[in-house]
Amino acid sequence: MALSQSELPTLKQLEYAAAVADEGNFGRAADRCFISQPTLSAQIRELEQRLGMELFERGRHGARVAPEAAPVISQIKQVLVHMQNLLETVAAQEGEIKGTLRLGVIPTMAPYLLPVVVSELTKRQPMAQLELAEMQTEVLIAGLLAGTVDIGLLAAGYAPTLHERFLLFEPFYLVSHSTGEFAQGGAVSNEELAEIPLLLLEDGHCLRDQALAICAASGNTNSHEVHGVSLSTLVQMVAAGRGVTLLPKSALGIEIRPDSDLCVRPLQDQKAGRDVALVWRSESPRSKYYETLSQGLQQTLNV
Repeated sequence: MALSQSELPTLKQLEYAAAVADEGNFGRAADRCFISQPTLSAQIRELEQRLGMELFERGRHGARVAPEAAPVISQIKQVLVHMQNLLETVAAQEGEIKGTLRLGVIPTMAPYLLPVVVSELTKRQPMAQLELAEMQTEVLIAGLLAGTVDIGLLAAGYAPTLHERFLLFEPFYLVSHSTGEFAQGGAVSNEELAEIPLLLLEDGHCLRDQALAICAASGNTNSHEVHGVSLSTLVQMVAAGRGVTLLPKSALGIEIRPDSDLCVRPLQDQKAGRDVALVWRSESPRSKYYETLSQGLQQTLNV
């Protein structure tokens, strides 16, 4: 039975449902939507009444999408993406980006590349109201697909269904204590790398995957202990003499101070590194602006 105009769900209710589905928790979803949890719960209940079905299985440990409601949640997210595209289409007719521009950045890039990205974006789109969010790759890609993030700065190759523009290749460097056994020598050969146990980031960071891939290519079968939630933590562990790690080039200027007891060595394999990319939804009406931004960033980052 078709719903009357007064019975149709509101966009806010759809946004709240999408937030609960993403967060798996009513409290976190309320925080994300900047409303109280009772208000969000009441709106979800009203939405379920209007649709005639329960969308979530509620429990002490959170909320998850009911199996029969999964197609409905998928449609809700598509509606929100289409609405975002509509708003962007209207804004695009004015010749520049106005309103909110949500930029997501992975943690291993945010401290090192974000200043350049924000400066370039501000110069090219001064009317945009920039919102920044730091999130791991999987969460960032989900946000891009759902329309809750507009553009993302992350490693290339992780989002095949999204539009991707290469910005920069970053080689990796071996970082060790200056008195350690790996501090001597020039470029690190694959043979030497194969014998070095590395400190790595925890699961969920694409930089961990890239480091493991480099190790596998060198024949490294040593155990890789997880010590760090950030590159800064890994560097502190190395400085304390607890091991050796790999850092991308952009992190060296911030993490390796001139007065530190750390040694930095390049890798002999010039392909050992990561490609940095700007990513967005291919159907976004702002695509031409993102393309221009990508070109400017590519020139600036590669100077």
